[in-house]
Amino acid sequence: MRLVNVSDLEEGMIVAKPIYNENGRCLVNIGFELNSKTIQRIGMLDYDRLWIKDEYDYINDYLSDELKLKTVRCIKSVFTGYASKKVKFDLKKIDELKEVIENVVDEIMVNNQCVIQLSNLRNFNNNMYEHAVDVARVSVLIGVNMNLPKDKLVNLCEAAMLHDIGKTFIDSELLNKNTEFTKEEIDEINKHSMLSYEIMKATGKFSIPSYVPSLQHHERYDGTGYPNGIKGEKINLYARIIQIANVYSNMRTGTSNTRTYSQSEVLEYFYADGSKQFDPKILKIFFAKVPIYEVGQIIKLSNGKKAFVIQNNEKALARPIVRVLDEGNTLGEEIDLCLNNNITIIL
Repeated sequence: MRLVNVSDLEEGMIVAKPIYNENGRCLVNIGFELNSKTIQRIGMLDYDRLWIKDEYDYINDYLSDELKLKTVRCIKSVFTGYASKKVKFDLKKIDELKEVIENVVDEIMVNNQCVIQLSNLRNFNNNMYEHAVDVARVSVLIGVNMNLPKDKLVNLCEAAMLHDIGKTFIDSELLNKNTEFTKEEIDEINKHSMLSYEIMKATGKFSIPSYVPSLQHHERYDGTGYPNGIKGEKINLYARIIQIANVYSNMRTGTSNTRTYSQSEVLEYFYADGSKQFDPKILKIFFAKVPIYEVGQIIKLSNGKKAFVIQNNEKALARPIVRVLDEGNTLGEEIDLCLNNNITIIL
């Protein structure tokens, strides 16, 4: 399957993965053949890309679409439910979320050899909830590869899922502002980490290892973060993991105030500034799990041909397996760049 920009969709293309509206209702299902009306409709949504079927339909993700959707809906229920009350959680919803978190941890533990892949499609109206799930799944995959036991992975996942719940107290117009923030606005938004900590603690449903990281996930390894400016390993371990996952997710998928960055741009940022902001030991594990090129990404080869990535080689993330796109974007040969040193990726 290929990840195709909405602007490049053509009639006759077959949908390979469904897209949903903000309420979780399927809008375009697997196997649907695109027509001009549907393409126009998709263009009016908040999605920018779509998975399109081809003869090579392998994609190895470490969280199933079904569980991702269920988790997003559960997170949304908790966040919106609390936002409407501003007093206390619906504890039944918390129990449902904790059950889903167990499922997320179990599924990632089984698929721990996969690499980090965030090319799932985003709906702007669900952005906060999808971001929470992305941060959680990246955090847990890092935790699994740090050999954390399941009970600690559950604590980590809880902290990651709810790290931004404090934003339910922040004015939505401010959170969705698409122009530069003033210092006063930044100070207001920065309150969310303390609020997340207080909200999680007040439920009585989470232990200290789960709610302390929500307070510290914007602390930096060099001590320049907030709210308390602590540094190094004085920062909670789970908070150090979540910080990396949080920055990665925000850069890859963008926010109302920032653009989307390519995988290579994000990795360049982590390489350039990583030693200041992030725990170097955790960052090393992160780098080992993040491919330079995402599945579905269109690339240019040194032989002058275009291709798209169909699979990453975990032991050589800079040398994926690609499918050549011949003239007219017809599918050409498959090349494993690990086995063909004469061809390189130039763009």
